[in-house]
Amino acid sequence: MGHANSFRGKYVMIAGADGATGDAMIRAFASERADIIAHSEKRTDSFEKMVKAISKEFNVNVFPVYFAMGDSDEIKRAIRSLMKEKKLVDVLINNIDGVHGRSFQLTSITRIRDAFETDLFAWMDLTQMILKMMVRNGRGTIVNIVSEPGKLYSGECSAWGVSKSAVLAWTKTLAAEVGRQGIRVNAVALRQAGRRIGESGEDDGGKETVAGIVTFLASGKASFVNGQTVKVDERQKLHKIRIHSKRTGQGNEKYGVLLTGAAGGLGMKIIEVLCERKQDLHPVGGSSSKRVIIACAHRPGDSFEKEINALGYKYNIEIFPKYVELSDEQSIGTLLQELRADQIKTDILINNAGAAHGGFFQTTRVETIRKIYDINLISHMCLTNLLLKQMREDGFGVISNVASIAGQDLSQGNSAYGTSKAAMIEWTKELAQEYRTENIYAFAVAPGLADTRMAERMEEKAKENMVNYSAMQRLAQPREIAEVIAEGVVQAPVFSGQTIRVDGGENRG
Repeated sequence: MGHANSFRGKYVMIAGADGATGDAMIRAFASERADIIAHSEKRTDSFEKMVKAISKEFNVNVFPVYFAMGDSDEIKRAIRSLMKEKKLVDVLINNIDGVHGRSFQLTSITRIRDAFETDLFAWMDLTQMILKMMVRNGRGTIVNIVSEPGKLYSGECSAWGVSKSAVLAWTKTLAAEVGRQGIRVNAVALRQAGRRIGESGEDDGGKETVAGIVTFLASGKASFVNGQTVKVDERQKLHKIRIHSKRTGQGNEKYGVLLTGAAGGLGMKIIEVLCERKQDLHPVGGSSSKRVIIACAHRPGDSFEKEINALGYKYNIEIFPKYVELSDEQSIGTLLQELRADQIKTDILINNAGAAHGGFFQTTRVETIRKIYDINLISHMCLTNLLLKQMREDGFGVISNVASIAGQDLSQGNSAYGTSKAAMIEWTKELAQEYRTENIYAFAVAPGLADTRMAERMEEKAKENMVNYSAMQRLAQPREIAEVIAEGVVQAPVFSGQTIRVDGGENRG
């Protein structure tokens, strides 16, 4: 996943480590050099064997702990023991996998209470105790893992589905509460539940994908992602841009990541992070194909070319500066002709260019609204439309749209900017759905206000309001947004159709 050693010196507690995807998560964190506290309700030979084997394989500490979820006294004893041994938990993974599969009319009130006890209250009990450690340390990360009935109601799993929905709601409210204390809380909603350790049946091959997304959310690379739920299909195997194309190719093609808005503060950070993760961006054309970056800006600039040349030299990757007027279809056509002349195929597109605008609808000229839509949406639609033919021929493509929380949290004064970003988010879903069978993936990232030139131009009062709106009480750093975009590109099948907020968590208090 490209996060090597990011958890060195940290204690990661995996509650329910004997449950679905538990072994894969222990492996994932062990590979990142974490010290792991692996919890199970019961001591079993299979669990003990698994823990010892992973500890030996990765040469890390894996400490098994045993206590019954829902037994407050047992949990307290276990936590006190950890504190006495100075094993202070930095990351808590709540691997929640209870199942109660009956329709509502056939489910007794006792079973409904049991469902909430096992799937919600017990985990709340543990989390409250771990939070005391995290608050004392001034940092921490919590990831709750539930099955998709917690996201989409299933009529055959009434109590189960509703209790999982409660977990997701709790994730969001807790994120808002503890964000300002340096603690992030996110969730992963699984589309297919796994099996417990030692149970028979074929492995679906997707546990590593789940573990990879969990480690990403727990890592510093997701440092401004808070209160979010990422949907993951366990049947989707770990993906690093290695899907075979329909064409075998000549083996010497250049495959490009095309980025618009490259000259801005966020654009330059996206280029930098993509350069750092170039090993994860293997082209579809084969091992001898070459990955390049096409950095598109509105107009030429010496500092822009100097910066991208320095990045290209540092990371040994070709970066092509290109200049395009996105609102001009002819200018886009010229860009694509240049790429063909350079023998570059674009298989990854990051639509990042945009323009901000604030103003009440009644006092904003329709021509101004039209211009904002041209820049923020229609120009990207035009570019994407022209590139889709190439992607479909090659049988692979990734489209990342940089939207904004303004497109989700619509408010007065956002008739142009906010609604254009809302339309972009909806268009992203449509793209993902329309091309889902052709290995073409689309996802959106919705940042909050970032520490860029856009923020510098804002009135101080407006900027202060945006900071207060974030649970983490600060602006996003451009790199924090770039990290999420890069992860989405690398794990495109997982993120496809989703919009990931990078805003530090909502704070409506």
